[in-house]
Amino acid sequence: MTCPPEQPVSRKQMNASQSMHASRSLDQYGILRRGIRRSSGASSTTISSDGIDSTRRSLSDTVVGEGNNFSFPRTNATFSLVQRSGAPVIRDLVTVMRTKTAADNPPFSECSALAGCATDPYYRVVISATGGIQATIDAMTKFSGFEEIQAAGCAALGSLCTRNGSNQLLVQQQGGLSAVLESMRMYPLSIAVQSSACDALMHLTSQNASNLLILRNTPDSVTLIEQALQRFLPPSCRESAMNVLQSLLD
Repeated sequence: MTCPPEQPVSRKQMNASQSMHASRSLDQYGILRRGIRRSSGASSTTISSDGIDSTRRSLSDTVVGEGNNFSFPRTNATFSLVQRSGAPVIRDLVTVMRTKTAADNPPFSECSALAGCATDPYYRVVISATGGIQATIDAMTKFSGFEEIQAAGCAALGSLCTRNGSNQLLVQQQGGLSAVLESMRMYPLSIAVQSSACDALMHLTSQNASNLLILRNTPDSVTLIEQALQRFLPPSCRESAMNVLQSLLD
């Protein structure tokens, strides 16, 4: 998904120091997103002379390799997640999302950044712990008229629920399942929204009987998914839609 241009933080919404802090944080979000995409694209595993598994290096290694003026520690071959130090950046991201949402300023860049960070298993935990789930749902609810927010929000919620039962429960309890379905209703012709929404539904209901039951009891759930399948969805998203539909009809 192509991220929208970075949005400046208005001085009417923040004081001067907050604006500088938000600008610096947004630069770091971009670095995080590039690092996630680069690290997730590794196709093979190699062991370097220092004994570190190259495909298990943390996102921090990519950031350091880009020559940025802040550093993160590397993980060793055991991939100890507690050593990873991108958590403060995630906390800043969620804070800016909340601030913008409260100020009626759509958090385009922040939603896109959060969706990218949520593809990383470690940052899923960090995002959940810092209130990122509720911040995402609040943005989707308040800015229902913005297709980009809906697509990025669905993508973030789907990634947060991937093989994470705790997040599946939290997303449903905080209104995320309803938000995903509403985005499908609002943008029936949007491939971006329908694709990310179908993935979100699959990850929300995978191995979660209670969420599947709620979805099954939603009167138009089957219709929404059948309509999504009429769009030119990417193969993986089409597979997600078909899996959810099959589960609903079983």
